[in-house]
Amino acid sequence: MNKQYYVILFLLISLIFSCEKDDSGNSIAECDVNGVWIGEWESNLQITGTFCANVTQNLTDFSGNICIRIDEPSTENYNRDFEGTVKSKNVKTIMTIQGVEITAEGDITDDTLVAGNFNVPDLSMHGTFDGKNIPTTEAILTEIYSSPLGVIEHISDFIYIENSLWIFMYSDDCWEDVPKTKIHKYDLTGNLIETICFDAILSSNVSSDGQYIWELYNGTTISKYNTDGNKIDSLDVPNSLHSHKISCSATNLFFFIEGKIYKTDYSLNVKECINPRYNFPAAYTVYKDYQLYSSGNVLYKMNSDGDIIHAYVLPDERFITDIETNGTKVWIFVNWDDENASNQMFPFRYTIYEIDLN
Repeated sequence: MNKQYYVILFLLISLIFSCEKDDSGNSIAECDVNGVWIGEWESNLQITGTFCANVTQNLTDFSGNICIRIDEPSTENYNRDFEGTVKSKNVKTIMTIQGVEITAEGDITDDTLVAGNFNVPDLSMHGTFDGKNIPTTEAILTEIYSSPLGVIEHISDFIYIENSLWIFMYSDDCWEDVPKTKIHKYDLTGNLIETICFDAILSSNVSSDGQYIWELYNGTTISKYNTDGNKIDSLDVPNSLHSHKISCSATNLFFFIEGKIYKTDYSLNVKECINPRYNFPAAYTVYKDYQLYSSGNVLYKMNSDGDIIHAYVLPDERFITDIETNGTKVWIFVNWDDENASNQMFPFRYTIYEIDLN
């Protein structure tokens, strides 16, 4: 990555959500920057991109996480924590990065819009940015399952199938002469129904179309299983669809690749490509007429054009790694660090929540 790209990366982090510290105690923010902000930026050197930031404000201080995309001349993606201050509805910064001074200034309008410009004299670079605050709410969560505190559980994924939630894990409990997969079945209110073992090892990336179980192995092979754990079919994934994540609907598979979502039929024929414009999804599903995807601790509701129309923020940096739905309800699979975990060698918790999107 060349010097100009580094400048743009740090510039965008700073110009949108940073300003000079005011220690006088006399300034006030005069605006509310809480929530998720999305927008676009461009420079005179034809380097352009988008940004998406989740912001928490405390008086004139704020912090959060920002995803910066460089779309032209090449696609790149960066996530970074940030902090800063805001006063008199104005954000600004003067920074030096690798010996290059950057100045930027922007204004907040009606707590919903941000716009400004930046200048990098040493590189003869300047440009503009603008963005908006989208509807953001604190996620309303109902816990369905949580791994025992301080207990090592290797949970790989979960699915909705047969009117229940199946939690897949790699466990010694199911081992005899050969490895197996342990599955806890829960009803939709969080009551354990039964625990079963599959002869097959489904310990990577699983999803369900409501009737069958699909597993993506190593990003290159996708296999279809019945609910008894018997493999029915297996397909080699073409190079163009090599992926780290899949999702299913009743008629389609979805692959996550380089910030794009490819929709295919069950023969892996591509039907559609969806491009989330502002960040890269970690998990995805189709819910009613919307697309749902996650990035970090935020669940985004997206329309078919790839525009974010609502954001649901989870507490405590709980990272969403999978989303399932039955068309009426939505569940998310979350992993997070528990500071109260007694086993400090394994402080991670896994939790499944039902999330209210109304």
